[in-house]
Amino acid sequence: MRARYNESLLQWIWENLEFNVNNLRTQGGQSMQILDPGRKNSGAGPDFLNACISINGIKLFGSVEIHNHEKEWFEHSHQKNPDFNSVILHVVLEGNTGTAKTSDGHKPALFNVSPKLNKALYKLLNIKEQGALPCAGSVTNIHQRAFEIQIERAHKEYFNYKVDELMAGYDPGLPPSIAWRKAFLLQLYSALGIPSNRISMERLVQDVIQQVKTASIGREEFVEQVLALAFEYKESEKYNWNFSGMRPGSQPKNRVRQAAILHYQFINIEFETYLKSGVDSWKSLMDSLSKPELPGNSRMEIIHKTVFLPSIYLLGDLFFAKKLCSSAYNSWVSAIVQLPKEVRRPFEESGFEIAKSVKKFGLAHQYKRFCKKRNCHKCEVFKSVINP
Repeated sequence: MRARYNESLLQWIWENLEFNVNNLRTQGGQSMQILDPGRKNSGAGPDFLNACISINGIKLFGSVEIHNHEKEWFEHSHQKNPDFNSVILHVVLEGNTGTAKTSDGHKPALFNVSPKLNKALYKLLNIKEQGALPCAGSVTNIHQRAFEIQIERAHKEYFNYKVDELMAGYDPGLPPSIAWRKAFLLQLYSALGIPSNRISMERLVQDVIQQVKTASIGREEFVEQVLALAFEYKESEKYNWNFSGMRPGSQPKNRVRQAAILHYQFINIEFETYLKSGVDSWKSLMDSLSKPELPGNSRMEIIHKTVFLPSIYLLGDLFFAKKLCSSAYNSWVSAIVQLPKEVRRPFEESGFEIAKSVKKFGLAHQYKRFCKKRNCHKCEVFKSVINP
């Protein structure tokens, strides 16, 4: 079996005993019984602690280490790390030699779980790539409803993810109104840098906040100062702008100008407007701008849904305003968006139907953080395949 999945999948298989636990044997032919799979370790060291395994009728207490292939024991230098001296069992998807050894000379028993996986799970793990998604070859066996439930879940999770991103940029050392505005601006510039200049824009906004002040200057002067900082000063080289392979509207100078315009208008709307009007304050922001000054509809939708709505939710959370939180979240959950081709394509090519109910930003979250990272064990679609 050629392992293509995140090691956390195998950890999930072990933790939940998603295999036939009857008549188990180690690769050395010894009878084995799992009395306690152990507690998953969130820190350094073996994957599971405080496990209890019976081998040839003898109870062993200790740790369990999980790998896709047994050779990874040595690739990760566990044989040199005393933290792994407690390992009593090495669980793998591939390998049968049992050569693992701890730094104190102990040889943990080897258990290859592959032959004990249920047929559907084994087939899914072993299937050849037939599309952009790891489960592409099994889509004909998947009920569309399982897919829709998973995207709904991913959509809700993505909102929390965006709120957490905002919170990561929130500086508790600043007054709440200023810290909230700063958190918003960090994500605004980042969203306008997608896909090729995201890091560059994230670097720029930090410098803009520190070096370019909005007080006592007009919008055009502010925009010119931001453009000068980004492209004219000697230190602008640190931003490492990517100018190639993109449409004119997405060129760095256009995106920086758009970011500066939105930045200025956002700052110059009274904080109380956001606090009182919540999601409706987006209209105040848009009414102060002309369409030619703004990014295209698709990018503005991204900013509205993935930056503005989560920021209003965060504002409500900071000021104990439940109404702000609920209105922002409800607007997110009910939103139907026009997804770009690069988001839809992996699912369409794999055989999924992109119905109205899944035309949400959660589909992008699903691909980036479930499918692409092979976190299939966290996915309802995956579970519907292995437990039909």
